[in-house]
Amino acid sequence: MRRARWTAAAAAFAIAGMGLAPPAGAANGDLAGWHVNADNDDQLKLYFAAKDDGPRLVAFACMRDIATFGIYSEDIADIAGPRDKAVLHLSGGGVNFSAPGLIDASDTTGAPTFAAEIPIGDPQARVRLAAVLTPLLKAKGPIALSFGRAARQLPAVTGIPDPYRRFVSFCFGG
Repeated sequence: MRRARWTAAAAAFAIAGMGLAPPAGAANGDLAGWHVNADNDDQLKLYFAAKDDGPRLVAFACMRDIATFGIYSEDIADIAGPRDKAVLHLSGGGVNFSAPGLIDASDTTGAPTFAAEIPIGDPQARVRLAAVLTPLLKAKGPIALSFGRAARQLPAVTGIPDPYRRFVSFCFGG
């Protein structure tokens, strides 16, 4: 398991270094709560915004066209602090997930944002990711998001079953 995490971390830094733009940014028309957004037939995002047209506090992007799973977070200055590299921690329902990535200034707002991208071209990589993220997203209680400092509490995804089901089916096939 440690080897898989290290491999995912190395790949995330390599992909981030290639300049892939995080597709997490809030868009006009985003509504508060958990939602699913399809950019095209091969990309689907599950994201949470605390208020209408607000920043996406967390976004999970399954990008099958480039065999990548992205985890992004905006509006993180209060919980991440200034740095380049960071590890995003998510926990809920007794499940913990960590994703190493990069913090950079948003192109649109200048606020710090986080991006981690994990290769999922190998079917086993997708299975391993699903084994951790599916129980986290199914947790009945809140999801804690942190970077080692203060945590931000996000409401459970299971309160809104349709976005959860659509995303898990699209990305993990189940």
